Amino acid sequence: MESLFENQTTLNKLVTIELSKASNKPYLRIIVLFAIFVYSYSSLRFYLFGDYINFIVYCIGVFVLLLCFFNFWKIQGIKSYKKQSNLYGNKDPQFNIVVYEDYIELNEKNSIDDENSLSFKSELETKAYHEQITVVYKMKNVFVIVYGNKICFPIDRTKFTTGTPEAFEQFLLKKGIKVKRKIL
Repeated sequence: MESLFENQTTLNKLVTIELSKASNKPYLRIIVLFAIFVYSYSSLRFYLFGDYINFIVYCIGVFVLLLCFFNFWKIQGIKSYKKQSNLYGNKDPQFNIVVYEDYIELNEKNSIDDENSLSFKSELETKAYHEQITVVYKMKNVFVIVYGNKICFPIDRTKFTTGTPEAFEQFLLKKGIKVKRKIL
């Protein structure tokens, strides 16, 4: 079978952060937003009733919640990247992604030989049939393919060796796969 698109994605820090952004559940941000409103309301009440100590404490809480609200996905992505770096010996793993008419094939071949640790070889080959794909998120630098509502993998938009990102997006739309733009 002839390949339609080929891509070599490196799972670097930027790609990992965008993958985290796409895979985080939106209800977590809603919960944090609700907590921001509750803390803001409470701090305003403390200020109006003259309880300035609690006012300051709750204002600090609002500040921390705002930081979490805007950087939650970035913090999770950096944590994932650090775990991945430890697993792969400070090397970014590379995935070869080949898109055929009926399925997407994901190949990963990485080996680590470090004098301070054991040798490690990783070989992964996965096929994702187009019918199994739930949604594709179009991010700033990557497409994140989600299938089975549980498993997702990134495709770097700048690393297509065969085909273009625009043609890939049109191919997905022709197959009836939802392509959503996700901006946080």
